[in-house]
Amino acid sequence: MWVRWRILANRMSRRGKMNSVLFAVLVLLGAMFSVGSFLATFLIGVVELPEAESMEIWGVWVGLSIAFLLFWMIGLMTELSRSDSLSIKNLLHLPVSLGWVFINNYLSSFVSLSIAFFLPAMLGLALAMTKTFGAIMLLCFPLVLGFFLLVTALTYHLRGWLARLMEDKRKGKNIVMGITFGFVLLVQIPNFINMATSGDQLDGRIEKYSLQSKARMEGPDQEQAIAELEAFLKVEEAEALVLERRLILTTQVIPFGWLPYGMHALHEKRILPITLCLLGFYLLAGLSLRRSYRTTMRGIVEGEGHGSGIAAGSKAGKAKKVKSMAQGIPLVERNLPWMSDEVSGITFANLRSLLRAPETKMMMLGPIIMFAFMGMMLAKKEDTESYAALFPAMSLGAISMGMISVNQLLQNQFGLDRAGFRAFVLSPVPRARILIAKNLTLAPFGLGIGILALCGFQFFAPADANHFFGAFLQVFSAFMLLCLLGNTLSIYAPIRMREMGTKAVKPKFSTFVLQFLTLVFVPLTLAPLLLPWGVEYLLQRMGWASGLPVYLLLHGFMLCIVFLLYRWFIRQQGEILQGREQEILDVLTRD
Repeated sequence: MWVRWRILANRMSRRGKMNSVLFAVLVLLGAMFSVGSFLATFLIGVVELPEAESMEIWGVWVGLSIAFLLFWMIGLMTELSRSDSLSIKNLLHLPVSLGWVFINNYLSSFVSLSIAFFLPAMLGLALAMTKTFGAIMLLCFPLVLGFFLLVTALTYHLRGWLARLMEDKRKGKNIVMGITFGFVLLVQIPNFINMATSGDQLDGRIEKYSLQSKARMEGPDQEQAIAELEAFLKVEEAEALVLERRLILTTQVIPFGWLPYGMHALHEKRILPITLCLLGFYLLAGLSLRRSYRTTMRGIVEGEGHGSGIAAGSKAGKAKKVKSMAQGIPLVERNLPWMSDEVSGITFANLRSLLRAPETKMMMLGPIIMFAFMGMMLAKKEDTESYAALFPAMSLGAISMGMISVNQLLQNQFGLDRAGFRAFVLSPVPRARILIAKNLTLAPFGLGIGILALCGFQFFAPADANHFFGAFLQVFSAFMLLCLLGNTLSIYAPIRMREMGTKAVKPKFSTFVLQFLTLVFVPLTLAPLLLPWGVEYLLQRMGWASGLPVYLLLHGFMLCIVFLLYRWFIRQQGEILQGREQEILDVLTRD
């Protein structure tokens, strides 16, 4: 503790008096913030708790636990790897107990804004419960402390494990992407549940209101309406009781739910569940800290998990690479049919780069969430026959929404190249072939998402073979049109991307305006694909299209026209790229 204090004092002395004063002010504000949260929950608890039931107390503690875990996860996202206040490696030569140094580092991890607010708030509410319900509620305090001990111990262990994994930069990027991906999906779970149950809840409220209205109307059917209303209320009460039991069971099973479950059991004077919750909290926290300490010592003292782990990983990676090369041709050495060697090489090299980039994987999160919401909305729609007449327009909308998710890559195709764009500038490859290779690189993403959107829409709102296969050809036409638009914006409005992410670095105002205007350009670019639908409608009104797959034939003809336009425009864009490549290079490499 003395060493920790001296390090803090030395840091503050180097920063000057002004920084010391600011630090003291922040500490004072944090203390006032904590005292305020404690007093607020204590006073509210003293006023409201005397009339509260067990389920209401359970709901309050569930809300506090979820709010704390949400803010705690946000803090974990901002600092994934563990940074100890005292480096154990630097203290190996000193006559100090490494176990106490580990405990000091663990206690230092408690210093966070979420704990400064929620720990006093929960302690204030626990004190209010003790004052209201008697001395047995003193068990609230070890229950609250056990909850925080479990969360912080698991987090400390997780950060230490991530710190060892993230020594490999590529693996570290994938870890950041995976955790962000999971966090976003976790946050969206309440929306999915709400969308899945909102229809049934609305129908139930409508039925209840209708029965109440009939029961209030005097007449020969009033007694029957009252009987139906009472039966409906009994069913509703039984369903609410089943839901309460399921929620209580959920908090029994999940360790992070033991705090509200323990408070619920404590209010009902059940000692055995309280004892089991306390044992579970402190046992899991102790095991997690013990495991974290042993892996830390093994990594630092014995050299396992750090350098040797990376060396072993690199050897395994080399062996895996040799094995894959022996089994087949590497990806970057393969050839595309009907394409030149230059186009094939650039395409597969860019594809390998995109598959390794966490930014690309994060962009796939948008379509997953969007398709999930759209699927749930269509699944709740009972009358899907009304979609048949609007299938061409709605299918184009679904395809467009899917492809727009990769628009950030399509409209800034040189952004992720960064300084590697010099290779294209110095290359003798015709610039039109470079653009074709860039478009082919994004084809698996754009076409794959478009076809997936079309198949999903077909599953929920089936159409005939004429319209489905016509829409299938429409996917390729839409992708080529968007590629032409993306090539133009990539040439005239390139944006340099940050190394870890897709955030733009100092974009010009004109570039920002052009990128913003794509929200208007995309619908205008895809609008001609609605012509086959309009022509089919006119022919049907005149009676000239009976028994003919007009929609499919017109989209096949449209695909041929778009392909010819693509071939002609790509040559013009290649010449424009050659004239502006130095300006693009300056943007991508400017500090």
